[in-house]
Amino acid sequence: MKKTLLSKLVLSIVLLSISFSVAYSQKCLQGWKYDLPISVSNTVFSSLTDYQVKLVINTAGAIASGKMNVNGDDIRFADTVKCSTIPYWIESGINTSSTVIWIKMPALAASATKIIKMYYGNPNATAASNGDSTFMLFDDFTGSTLDTLKWSNYGSNSTYNISNSKITINAGSPPTNYGTLILVSDQGFASPIIVEGNITATNGYYTHLGTLDSGTWTGYTLFNGGSSAGAHAGMHIGLSYSNGGTFSTNFVTTNTSPGTLTGMWQSVWSSTSSITGLWPGGSFSTTISGLALSSRVQVTFGLDWKSIGSVSFDWVRARQYAISDPTVQIGSEQLNHNSGIEDIMSVNSVRLYPNPAHNMIFVDMTNRSENFKLIHLMDVNGKVLQSVNIQQGQAIYEIPLTNLSKGIYLVQLRGEDGLLTRKVVVN
Repeated sequence: MKKTLLSKLVLSIVLLSISFSVAYSQKCLQGWKYDLPISVSNTVFSSLTDYQVKLVINTAGAIASGKMNVNGDDIRFADTVKCSTIPYWIESGINTSSTVIWIKMPALAASATKIIKMYYGNPNATAASNGDSTFMLFDDFTGSTLDTLKWSNYGSNSTYNISNSKITINAGSPPTNYGTLILVSDQGFASPIIVEGNITATNGYYTHLGTLDSGTWTGYTLFNGGSSAGAHAGMHIGLSYSNGGTFSTNFVTTNTSPGTLTGMWQSVWSSTSSITGLWPGGSFSTTISGLALSSRVQVTFGLDWKSIGSVSFDWVRARQYAISDPTVQIGSEQLNHNSGIEDIMSVNSVRLYPNPAHNMIFVDMTNRSENFKLIHLMDVNGKVLQSVNIQQGQAIYEIPLTNLSKGIYLVQLRGEDGLLTRKVVVN
C-alpha cells in the first residue's frame, strides 16, 4: 500500500513538472511571430562562459517581406530550453544580407553544440541591442562627456571631443606642439582579452590601441606611424611604457605598407610570447620577449608618444579570448508557435495597385480578415512619410505619392494581428 501511494506521489510530481515545463515553454516570447534556429558549437576543449559570439544574418529578406521591423528593434535572442534572453548588440548592416550581430552566450560546454533562437516579428517591440550588456567593456561614446566610470584620461597638450557618438582626439602640430592623450580603462580584466576599436578617421601619428598589464604603464599595443613619421612610418606592434606622464614606444615589428587604416582595429596579447594585430589594410603577429602577461589587464587607446594629427573612434570594446572562436550555423525561418499570432503573411488579402505607381497608390483590403488599424507609407529606412487610420467599413484607401522621389517605398499595415509590409515602386 505504501509503495502504491509513493508511486502515485512520484507520478504526480513528474506530471506536475512536465505540465509546468510545457506552460513555461508556451510563454516563450509571446508576441514574436518568427524565430530562426542558430547552432553554436564550441571548438575548444574547455568550457566558455559569457563568451561573445559573432553572427552574420540576412535581415534584408525578413524586412522586405514585412516579417521584421525595418530598424530591427524586434530582434531578440533566447535559450531554447529555459527561454532566458541572451544579450546582443547589432554592430552594422541592418536590412542587408550580412547584418553583424554579437551575442553573449551564457555557457558553452567543451566541444559541445547549443541551439539558440533569434526571434522577430513584433511590431510593438522596442530596441534591445546593448553593447554594455554584451561585451566585457564597451563604449560607443554617446552624450558629450567621457564616461569616467570606464576611462581615466592621461593627456599632455592634446584635447578630445565627444559628439555624434564618436570621440575625436586632437594632438598638436610640429615642431613644438606635439601631444599625447591616453585613455586607460578603470576596470581590469582576466587575461587574455581581445581589444577592438572602430576608427572612422585618422591622420598624422601615433594612434594606438592595445593592452596594459593591470596597474602598470607597460603593455603591447597596435600603432599607426602614419606616412610622415620618418623611421616610424607604417603600422607597428609596440611595447609601451611610461612614468605616468607621457608614453613612449619601443617598436617590435613594422608593416611599412599598411594600406587602409579606417575601420576596425584588433589587438590581442594572447600570451607572454605572442601578440597579433589586425586592421582593414592588413595584419601581423609576432613572437615577443621581455614582458610577462599578467593575470589581469587594462584596455588603452588614444594618441601615444609625440603625436600629431587626430583620430576618431566610433566605439571601443573588449571581449573574451579563446584559441578558436565557436562556429555558427544559421537555420531556416519558422513560425514561433508560442507567439499567439497567426501567419497573416500567407493570406493574400491586401492588394496594392498600380505598382509601379506614379501619383497615387490604392490599398485594397476588400478580402481582408485581419483587423488592421493603421497604414504607414515609409521610406526604405523605416521613416514614416504618411499615416492613415483605417476606418470600419472602408476597404479601399488612396495614398497620394506626390512630391516623392523615384525609388522603392514601403506600405505597412499594422493591427492587432501583427503587421504586413509590401514594397511599392514609384516612377
